[in-house]
Amino acid sequence: MTNQRSSFRVNDKVALKVEQLEGGDAREISEVFEAHHKGLGLLNHFVNERQKRRPNFIKIEKQHPEISRYITYLEDQIQALIQQNDQDSSTLPNTATHAVSISASGMSCDLETHLPEEALVEITVRLFPSMATIFCFGRILRCESIEGIHPPHWETAIKFTHMHEDDEERLVKHIHKIQMNELRLMVN
Repeated sequence: MTNQRSSFRVNDKVALKVEQLEGGDAREISEVFEAHHKGLGLLNHFVNERQKRRPNFIKIEKQHPEISRYITYLEDQIQALIQQNDQDSSTLPNTATHAVSISASGMSCDLETHLPEEALVEITVRLFPSMATIFCFGRILRCESIEGIHPPHWETAIKFTHMHEDDEERLVKHIHKIQMNELRLMVN
């Protein structure tokens, strides 16, 4: 993850699942991450590849509009199939569950579970309205009790440690979209 991207932080509402992982050596953690990512990362990979090829598609669109409409139809159908087969769809709700402050390098949020500092966690985030699912591992930086809330909640800060490039790209684009919307509101 790049330092330049990590400095942009936005407030958002997401569906979120954070679970503590049992310790292991770096190789074991990387293997677990890759195994979990294979099941969750196909949609973000597809969307990123589609966007990378957009300049070539524009050329086709200008020269052969009928072909471009058919390609768009096929891409939309593939994306719908990928979303339907998303392995994570049953574990995350389709509505926002948590308010977060998020960047490409980490996030802070209120959790109902206390997690020890330095604990390794598995994080799954659903972004709205795109319904994009981001999967990553992170390390707990801080977990402090929030006074006066029942049941108890903890203000938790997490640094992302393992995130696939496609997921990071999708998250960065989501963050940029929020920033652009906020700038438009400020200008108007």
